[in-house]
Amino acid sequence: MLQNSGQSRPATVRNPIQHGDMAPWWEHGADCFVFDSVPGRYIVMAFCGSARDTADVAALKRLSAKPLLAYKDKASFFAICSDSNDKDAQIIQREFPLIRFLWDGSDLISQAYGMRRRRSWVILNPMSRVVNVIPFESGGGDPYRLFQFLDDLPPASLFLGFEAPPPVLILSDVIEPNICNSLIKHFDENGGRESGFMQEIGGKAVEVHDHSWKRRRDHMISDVALIRELRHRIAGRVVPEMWKAFRFRASRIERDLIGCYMVEDDAHFGPNRDDTVKATVHRRFDYLC
Repeated sequence: MLQNSGQSRPATVRNPIQHGDMAPWWEHGADCFVFDSVPGRYIVMAFCGSARDTADVAALKRLSAKPLLAYKDKASFFAICSDSNDKDAQIIQREFPLIRFLWDGSDLISQAYGMRRRRSWVILNPMSRVVNVIPFESGGGDPYRLFQFLDDLPPASLFLGFEAPPPVLILSDVIEPNICNSLIKHFDENGGRESGFMQEIGGKAVEVHDHSWKRRRDHMISDVALIRELRHRIAGRVVPEMWKAFRFRASRIERDLIGCYMVEDDAHFGPNRDDTVKATVHRRFDYLC
C-alpha cells in the first residue's frame, strides 16, 4: 500500500534483530510507504547498504536468477538501501521489477532492525515475526539458502501449522432480509460514486484513486428513516458484541454509506489500515482496560 505518512517512525529492537523478534513497523515518508500494510504473507527483506555496491547488486541478481513469480502468492520481496545517493540510482528498480526498493538514506530502518552495516536477508512470517536471518555470503550461497528456506515454508495461511481465523467478530442476523433488500434497492436507484483512499499530500489529507489498489462504489444514505433503522440495529446488536469480544466501546458512526464491490468493475481493495493518516487517525481500534 502506498501512503504518505510524512515521516519515518520505526520502532527499535535489540541489535541485531533475531529469530522470534517482532519486526518494527515504520511509516517511511521519503518513499510514501506504510510497512504495516503488507503482512499476511511472508516478507523477504534484503538489507543492502547500497544499490551501487557491486556485491549488493550481485546478491540481488542471484536472487532474481530464480523467477520470483514462483513466490508471488507466498512472499513479497523488499530491498532496503542505506546509501543517501541511491535515490539517483533508482534505475535499478526497473532491473528488478519484483523487488520493492526502499531508500533509507537516514538509516532509520536499518538501525531499527539492527542491520546498519550488516548485509542480510531478513525473513518475516505473515504476523511480522522474524523466522530467519541469512547473512550475505561472499561465495554467493546465501540466495540458495534463502530459496531453500522459502521452499520449505508452509503456505502463508498455514504458517502456524493450522489454518487460524483472523481476529474478527462475525455476527449473523444483524439486519433483516427486508432491510437488506431496501439497501440494495436504495443503491440501485441512486447509484454510487467511485471512492478512493486517503493520502497525506502537502500535510493535507487528500482522496486519491488508484484502480490497482482500490475500486469500489459508495452511496451516502440520506434517507433519515433508513438511517434510524440501521443505527438502532447497530446499537443494539453490534455494539454490545464488540464490547463483549474486544472490550472496545464504539463512540461514533462516522458516516452512513452503502459500499458496493461490483463484479463488472473488477472491484477490490488491497490490504489496508484506516488510521495511517491524520484525517482518519480516530478510526484506530483502542482497547479500554
